[in-house]
Amino acid sequence: MRNVNIVARYESKLLRRDIVFLGFVVIALVGISLWQMIKQGRVNVFWYKVALPSSFPFFSMYYYNLVQVLIALFVCMEVVYRERKKDAMEVFLCRPFRNSEYCIGRFLGIFRMFLFVNICVLLVCMYINLWVVGAPFNVWIYVFYLFTLSIPTLIFVLGCALSISAMVKNRPLSVLVLGLFGLGVYFYLDEWQFGAFDFWGRNLPNMFSDVVGHPDLKGYLLHRLTYTGLGVAGVLFWVANMKRLRDHKEHQGLQWGSGGVVVLCSVICLFLY
Repeated sequence: MRNVNIVARYESKLLRRDIVFLGFVVIALVGISLWQMIKQGRVNVFWYKVALPSSFPFFSMYYYNLVQVLIALFVCMEVVYRERKKDAMEVFLCRPFRNSEYCIGRFLGIFRMFLFVNICVLLVCMYINLWVVGAPFNVWIYVFYLFTLSIPTLIFVLGCALSISAMVKNRPLSVLVLGLFGLGVYFYLDEWQFGAFDFWGRNLPNMFSDVVGHPDLKGYLLHRLTYTGLGVAGVLFWVANMKRLRDHKEHQGLQWGSGGVVVLCSVICLFLY
């Protein structure tokens, strides 16, 4: 675990210096806050955007998820192709780290930074919710959406982008494949099979009622668990596809097999949904 934390800290430092990620932080903190104040702070706003305690946090996560996915795709492609640059990651590649420690550390470094931005966005939105808009407020709904709406999407996108970027050796082709996949889901698969193939979860029953609570909590959690599992499987496939000599031959079959088992469990969850 110590090696994983070392790699994660190093990856976080590199990400903090990335101009694309810094632009994402500005858009997330400033852009989403201003957009919500415009769309949900007016007198003639639609009632469903402010009436329920879940209205404001849901739309916060909805807007954040859209931006988060786009930036995460480009960040992950940069992470994979950075390894091919001379002197980019040799400080770790020459060390006796296992491939799993190295890849999981890099994944956690990225995940931590996006999670930190996510929490900052939620705190700003809580302030707007309480002191600017004056809509009903429930802090536990913010926590619920963080763990069930935003984090599963982040894990899925990171795992998917890392694995595809590692398997597809051509960078423009990776951009094309991931871009077509995202656009296809956003415009064509968002409502198919009741939103089963929409990793954003935009058309799931998300709102909490003050009377009956969540309308379909079991189905909602199964859907989000599906994409969390697929993201974890993507990370395992990324590790298995790494050509570094250290433990490549000994554990490659185990990593592919573990990823396949996780995918199978995720498909079962999606079927139960």
